[in-house]
Amino acid sequence: MDSTVREAGRRARRHAYEDGLAELVTGALFVAVGAYILAQSLVKPGSVWWVLLGVGLPVLLLAGNWAAARATRALKSNISYPRTGYVACAPSPGQCRAARWLAVGVVVTLAILVLYSALVSPVLLGWMALGQGVIVGAILLMIGWQAGVVRMSLLASVSLVLGGLISYQKWDATLGSGVFYLAFGSVLLLTGAVMMARFLRANRPVSLDSDDE
Repeated sequence: MDSTVREAGRRARRHAYEDGLAELVTGALFVAVGAYILAQSLVKPGSVWWVLLGVGLPVLLLAGNWAAARATRALKSNISYPRTGYVACAPSPGQCRAARWLAVGVVVTLAILVLYSALVSPVLLGWMALGQGVIVGAILLMIGWQAGVVRMSLLASVSLVLGGLISYQKWDATLGSGVFYLAFGSVLLLTGAVMMARFLRANRPVSLDSDDE
């Protein structure tokens, strides 16, 4: 009985990722963060604009997470649920927030690592992109294991390889971070778009009139 319940729960969690919205929303947030960090890398370190951009990053993350939550609910209600009939069976709050808080958790963790590296071991800054790839990959592996979504494991591998390639370039830590977010966010958007196209082809809107006939 326990195994049956666990499998049913896993299928429900897997269903939450079938439409690709998790990748689309998280990818959009990653691209926004990447573009923001790249803009900061173009500003002279220590300048007023550099400080303002640094302070504004948490604001962007909070606003982006809020916008992502609203966008996810709206898109699920207007695109996914009318096709699957799961209007009253939304994933648990923890599952819904997992993808959105991915970018926030990574940025906060890396901010701590940057501060530690700058104060204790500046050489670690050169491997910041690899650290991003490892952290993002680990979170994606966890999501994939919990929900039984194979493509999350593939995305985790892409994250790790991408982080390693960027670190190999020996770019500035800020530039490397911006490139990582922008590039991996683009990968997530592409994956999400493919999954959404497949979802729309496989699921037609449920017609309420058909029951009356």
